[in-house]
Order: sequence, then C-alpha cells, then structure tokens
Amino acid sequence: TAGTSFAKDMGFESPKGEPWPGVSVFRRDGGGAVTRVGSAEFGPYDDFCPMFHLHALFPAAGQWWPKLAY
Repeated sequence: TAGTSFAKDMGFESPKGEPWPGVSVFRRDGGGAVTRVGSAEFGPYDDFCPMFHLHALFPAAGQWWPKLAY
C-alpha cells in the first residue's frame, strides 16, 4: 500500500498515518466489478488464531494443519 491511500480507504490506518493490522475480503462479480464484502481488525483478543498459540506448544505442531472437513 506504500504510496497509495488503500490502507486508509480500508480503515487500516491511524489518523497519524500509522498502519493498523487487518484484513479485507473482496469478491469479483461476473462483470468484473470488485466489491468489498468483509473486513476485520487484527489485535489482542481477535478471533482468528487463538488456538494456534496453544497448538504451537506441542512437539508435532508443524506436522498438523486443519482440514476443511473431518
């Protein structure tokens, strides 16, 4: 995003211009138009990876990845 207003436009920049962590999800329709369909900020107590901090404590942590279905 360097040199652009993208981070600010997405809401991931402080009023002082400092970057904030976050994610946006976009969808392209059949006509090629791109629409933002979701976003979330990353930070303490977010819901994205809390179990992986515990998972990393196990010896075989690097040998397991979540599946799409069980």
